[in-house]
Amino acid sequence: MRIIPREAGGITYLIKKSESFSPRQRDLIIGTLLGDGTLEKTRAGKNYCLKIQHSIKQSELVFWKYRQLQNFVLAPPKQQAVNQSLRFRTVSHHELKEFQEMFYPKGKKIAPINIEEMLNPFVLSVWFMDDGNKRIEYGKLQGFHLNTQSFSVKENERLKSAIYKNFGIKCFLQGNHGKIRLYVGAESRDAFRKLIGDLVIPSLQYKLVN
Repeated sequence: MRIIPREAGGITYLIKKSESFSPRQRDLIIGTLLGDGTLEKTRAGKNYCLKIQHSIKQSELVFWKYRQLQNFVLAPPKQQAVNQSLRFRTVSHHELKEFQEMFYPKGKKIAPINIEEMLNPFVLSVWFMDDGNKRIEYGKLQGFHLNTQSFSVKENERLKSAIYKNFGIKCFLQGNHGKIRLYVGAESRDAFRKLIGDLVIPSLQYKLVN
């Protein structure tokens, strides 16, 4: 039987679609979707691909993610001149439908109801590399933000609860320009840094130190 792939890549594409994501890759996808990653529907409308895009300043993060997911990617990251960013996409894959149902049940990204079951130190580190920053005041490290402004108050409460239940790390809901984000203050600052410190790539270690 002759197989004619619907997308570019021929046999290579079909092989990539037939593989399953490893547990580590699934965790990377979860952390990325909590952060800046998006799922895009294919032209055929059956499956989804994962799009990863960051500014040129975070090029090392882009290439690190690319290496983690390379067996599901047909082309290396490309620079987007319009907004000075780098991006790549995975192939469309049936397993991404599961993530779409969790993160986009009604078309808009949410923090999944079962996020507590998915959250581990590696997921948290990927999320922080995407959307985290440190808070410095009077020259000293005060704590860390997770910029969750795209999530609702209820979803932020859900994330706060999951982080505490899984790691014993206390977060606070903090207002930010009419939105809500999570803040890890002095009480849990050191525990948070210890939990993910070794998992954060070298070029982003600056987010964790004074």
